[in-house]
Amino acid sequence: MPDRNTFSWNAVITGLAGAGDLDTAGELLEEMPVKDAVACHAVLHRFVRCGRVDEAFALLKGIGLQRNSDVISPCNDPFVLTTVVGACADRMKYEIGRQAHARLVVAKTEIDSVLACALIDMYCKCGDLDSARLVLDRLKHVDEFSLSALVYGYASCGQLHKALLFFDKVENPSVALWNSLISGCVPAYHGDSAFVLFVRMLRSDMLPNSSIYAILLNMCGFLGMLKPGQQTHACALKSGAVNDLIAASALIDFYSKCSRWADACQAFGELRHQKMVHQ
Repeated sequence: MPDRNTFSWNAVITGLAGAGDLDTAGELLEEMPVKDAVACHAVLHRFVRCGRVDEAFALLKGIGLQRNSDVISPCNDPFVLTTVVGACADRMKYEIGRQAHARLVVAKTEIDSVLACALIDMYCKCGDLDSARLVLDRLKHVDEFSLSALVYGYASCGQLHKALLFFDKVENPSVALWNSLISGCVPAYHGDSAFVLFVRMLRSDMLPNSSIYAILLNMCGFLGMLKPGQQTHACALKSGAVNDLIAASALIDFYSKCSRWADACQAFGELRHQKMVHQ
């Protein structure tokens, strides 16, 4: 093309990124005379989605997070920074994530539920629970997703008592919030606490969904908790949750890890029968 403008650069780079040719897309982004947020976000997002997070950080470093005297770096764009924060959570890149958050604050970007969840998740995974709580405290309207992220973060870091402080403030917690609280017990090896909460959930007349049964069964398999797992299986049978593919897969995995091969084969046979009946 004799004349290349921002639109033509963006069209080619985003097209290549969408088609999966990230190497060429990254090379062209580096060659782009004036980096644009659209192209930058497209390439970084695809790198992260494809699991090539380290390459995303390398590209980010190449583009630069600095403000030029004439041009504002695309890395100050809220969409780009949201992608960066999510990647930092996956790889626990605390300093980069903190810089991205600082830029959002300086730019006075409104923190929505998606971005708040990403920030809370990043801070929790990096062990900075105080900053995670500050993100929640500064929200104009605390939504369920952000609260769930913080509850899970506290529970997964072994601070279940603090997670309960936030959880207990909710008058009628949803299944999603229960899910976050119970699943947070798994990374902290709080198996007994997870079952205490599960019983509390049942007594509150809140019906667990298949995801919660899958979480409990996965935890029982991981920790070798045979009897609690069998009790969970019984509850799942009564509720019909065992017919769900995710819960059934967790059940088979649980019995396999506990070396109960006959039970695992039976669960697999029942799942296969259910699928054949539905078909």
